[in-house]
Order: sequence, then C-alpha cells, then structure tokens
Amino acid sequence: MPLIKYKLMGIGLILLSALVIYVSFSIFFLNLRIKLGGLDISPIIIKIINFTIIFLVFIYLAYVGYIMIFHAQEK
Repeated sequence: MPLIKYKLMGIGLILLSALVIYVSFSIFFLNLRIKLGGLDISPIIIKIINFTIIFLVFIYLAYVGYIMIFHAQEK
C-alpha cells in the first residue's frame, strides 16, 4: 500500500510541475495577465515562481552536501 502512496505523490508532483511551467510560459510568451481586482499580479507570480525554483535548487544542493559530508564512507 505505501508504494501506491508514493506513486500518487509522484504523479501529483509531475502535475504540479506541469501546471507551474504552463502558467510561467503563458505569462512570459502568451502575454497572460492575471488580475486581482484592478491589480495585475502576473509580475508578482513570476517573481514568486522564480524565487521558489531558486530556493528549492539550493535547498537540494545543501541536502546533497549534507549527505556527502555526514554519510560518506571509505571503501
């Protein structure tokens, strides 16, 4: 049963990634405007997406560094 849970989580992550890529592409190249009231929030969404991507990449690099430091074994 846990294997199904991990597969469903993987599918969810793939769908979430595809949605973020689609929204980013639409804002950049198709001139999509997302308005909240009279305020255009498209530039804010792009900044949030860019910050999140950069943040997650560096968190991943820090995690890999942690594993390399504390779990390395000589053979």
